[in-house]
Amino acid sequence: MNMQSFGLMDMQLRIDPDARTLYIVLGHSGEMAMESRELDERRTLEYDLKGDLVGVEFLDIDEGIDLDGVPAASRIARALGIMRAVEWTWSEGQG
Repeated sequence: MNMQSFGLMDMQLRIDPDARTLYIVLGHSGEMAMESRELDERRTLEYDLKGDLVGVEFLDIDEGIDLDGVPAASRIARALGIMRAVEWTWSEGQG
């Protein structure tokens, strides 16, 4: 497994290029995800017991990352922009 992790602003981005996934941990509260809601077959939102969004999972990221309908999309987009400026080993489909 070639997992990479980036701590940016108030979130952490975890990339697994072998599985072609990106998981974003929102905030630093340490709250565990207790409920998952699929937006579609490639995007899952995770919420804590209080109903706050604590994570977002994106599958098949080599096909791009769709932020449409994702809460905190503007924060995530900024973090992805910063991440692209950082050297990381997976060169396919950084879209």
